[in-house]
Amino acid sequence: MRSPTACDGIGTRRLRHLRRVVGILAGPVLWFGTAQGDTLPKLPQTRLMTHHGSDCKEVDLKTWKHPTKAVLAKNKVPLTRLDLCDNGRFPVFYVNFQYDPMLDTTDSFFLPFYDAMWKANGRNPMGFVVTTSNETIELADSGKSRPKDLHEQFAN
Repeated sequence: MRSPTACDGIGTRRLRHLRRVVGILAGPVLWFGTAQGDTLPKLPQTRLMTHHGSDCKEVDLKTWKHPTKAVLAKNKVPLTRLDLCDNGRFPVFYVNFQYDPMLDTTDSFFLPFYDAMWKANGRNPMGFVVTTSNETIELADSGKSRPKDLHEQFAN
C-alpha cells in the first residue's frame, strides 16, 4: 500500500498550492491526508524516521566537516543537531528555518537551498527535522535535475 505521505504524481509546488487553497476554503489544512487536529505522528513514527532513522549516530558539530555545512552557513540556516543514519549514508539535519518551507512565497529561498544541499551531498538523499515548525522534509531523487521534497508534520 502506498504511503499516505508520498506525493508521487503531484508536483510539490502544486501540492503546496492545493493545501493553501483547501485551507482557505475548508478551514483545516490537509497535510498528507491528515487534517489538522487529527493525531499527528511523533517524530520517530514519521516517514523520514521509519524509512531512514535506523542506526542513527549523532555527529559532533564542532569537528564535522562536509560541503553541506558551508551551504547551511551561506543560507543562514542554524543547525542544532546532525545525525548520520543508515550506516552513515543518510544525514538528518535538525534545523531552524527563518521561512515556512510549505509556502509558495518561500520557493525563492527553498528551491535554490534544496538544490545546493543536494549537490553538496553528492546528489544523495537526506532529511531535515524542522524544529521550529515540527516538520520533516526528505530530499529524494526525482529522476530529474532537482530533488523532490517530501514534507510531513509531527507532534511534539
